[in-house]
Amino acid sequence: MMGRNCLFLVALFSVAAAWHLPGFSQTEYSTGDPIELKVSKLWSPKSKTPYNFYSLPFCRPNTLKSSKLSIGEILRGDRTSNTPYFITMNKNQTCTLLCRGKDFVAKSYDTKQVKQLEKFINMQYRATLLMDSLPVHDEKALGFAIGAASKAKGIVLHNHLDFTIAVREAHPGRFVVTDFRVRGRSINQQRYVSVRNVSHGPDAMSCRIDYKHKTINTYLALNSSLGNEKRTSVVWSYSVHFIPDAAVEHRTWSTTPANPDRLRTIGTAAGVVSLLVGAVAAAMARTVRADIRLYNGQGSVGLLDAGWRAVHGDVFRAPKHRIWLAALIGTGIHLLFVAIATILYIAFVIKLYHRYTALDVALAFYVLFSPLCGWVAGRLAATWQAPSDPRAAFAAASLFPLAVFTVGFVIDIVLWAVGSTAAAPIGTMAIIVMVWALVVVPLIMLGFTWGQSLPIAMPVEPTKLPRPIPRRPYAALRLVVHHVLAGLAPFLAALYELYNQSHALWNLESTHTTGLAGLVLLLTLAAVALVCFVMVYFQLSAEEYRWWWTSFTSGAAGALFVFLYSVVPVLVGRDHVDIASRVVFTGYSLIACSGLALVGGAVGLLSSFTALRLMYAAVKVD
Repeated sequence: MMGRNCLFLVALFSVAAAWHLPGFSQTEYSTGDPIELKVSKLWSPKSKTPYNFYSLPFCRPNTLKSSKLSIGEILRGDRTSNTPYFITMNKNQTCTLLCRGKDFVAKSYDTKQVKQLEKFINMQYRATLLMDSLPVHDEKALGFAIGAASKAKGIVLHNHLDFTIAVREAHPGRFVVTDFRVRGRSINQQRYVSVRNVSHGPDAMSCRIDYKHKTINTYLALNSSLGNEKRTSVVWSYSVHFIPDAAVEHRTWSTTPANPDRLRTIGTAAGVVSLLVGAVAAAMARTVRADIRLYNGQGSVGLLDAGWRAVHGDVFRAPKHRIWLAALIGTGIHLLFVAIATILYIAFVIKLYHRYTALDVALAFYVLFSPLCGWVAGRLAATWQAPSDPRAAFAAASLFPLAVFTVGFVIDIVLWAVGSTAAAPIGTMAIIVMVWALVVVPLIMLGFTWGQSLPIAMPVEPTKLPRPIPRRPYAALRLVVHHVLAGLAPFLAALYELYNQSHALWNLESTHTTGLAGLVLLLTLAAVALVCFVMVYFQLSAEEYRWWWTSFTSGAAGALFVFLYSVVPVLVGRDHVDIASRVVFTGYSLIACSGLALVGGAVGLLSSFTALRLMYAAVKVD
């Protein structure tokens, strides 16, 4: 037995060690060493369909070389490859040509290529560049805008990039990149001053920009530069400026304090939720203790067979469809531990930049925590005396993954149709399916077998015949109101942080408050647990003992509010204009909210189950 456990642990650590997390370590450079600059993708806050950077007519290197990508990067739509930028450590560059055209300076584009650029600029697409796996950012978000559109200037192209690179001396003479910023500028090709007859040598790619010329527009407007011409000339250039790390306000490789106003707002909301949860918990504890004293002989005899004490022989009766309920609870606890572990890992282990790899970390934890799913489902199945059937373990292993795969496949079809890089390749999908079938499913079945040997002891054994349930007027309406109230309370508790985190997620912005997000998650789950127990208490007080599924659906009700909050603005608003983006956004929101529903349902049921066990254990039953 000990040998099997050791082998099991070795297998888990092997999976963890084999998982590729991009950019986890920094590279040290000496002065003059080349720093490779890579490009990832084109993305837009108005569209959820990323594209390959070189799908637009940008300057290309002589030979394109694709980089090794993790599963998380592929699923995000990254397609990393090299670029023609040439940057060396601590060497500033005033103006360098990125590529040359036929006249040694400008490149010429036809009407079709210009219209393609205009389309992506109008959709506010941004390009993501990587330096030592560090993503570039401007003053707004990750990446840089490839252009801008305004009524005054029309559509302008950012053909010149100003790079600001912050470095820190890690060891004597050895430097690491700590921040990578960019400012895109639009410069008319006639303002470039260059040695046009030089095609080789050290000055072949040097240039100078004349900003004082008064008769030439400063910016490069695509729509106005066409005129009656059939082609448009564009000069691509860049500048590089190195600064010491101390001059950077936000250090991308180290944790930094978040916005103080946001911290105060989140802290205030968390304090209010904590007070409300504590007050309601204290009131419920006092009520339950009073009931227990009453039922244990300090009240009238007529009250002993009324309320929740009257259903003591039925309250722990196994629910209908217990195999499916056990599988749902196991999956919910599995996802909860994955979420908590990912948040802790991001907040305390990964630096700020590396939060871009959160999906890879979450996938790794999903595999590592797979036995927990089977263990919880197996214990509940044994407690409810469910048949020892392999299909029960397979239900726990496949219920949520198959649903995610189905929705993901529909999303992939849409992304394939529009040519987006976010469409998962067939090879990646095959790897995911193989990992699930060969690693996740066996681990869950192993945990299920272990859990079935540990049934949960009940304080009161169910009677042979079920007790009749009294009829209540407006039972259906009561159930609807019950779930609305149960879902609305935790949703309102997490509303502010939900907005901030979802905005950062969908706009690829770095977030400084992952730890606070974890705190809000815990407070929200505490609210879910308390609300579900209150609802179950009122249900049992009415002598309705079929509470298992009710506690689960009450805990999951908050996910419905989150889903509506996420998709309604997208479906009815004007920001996400293309159908593909709406389908992708709705699909991803459905997957996320389904996982949230499973977590909330599992917390609601298990917290109510624990409280009821304590309640009935304290009651004297003949």
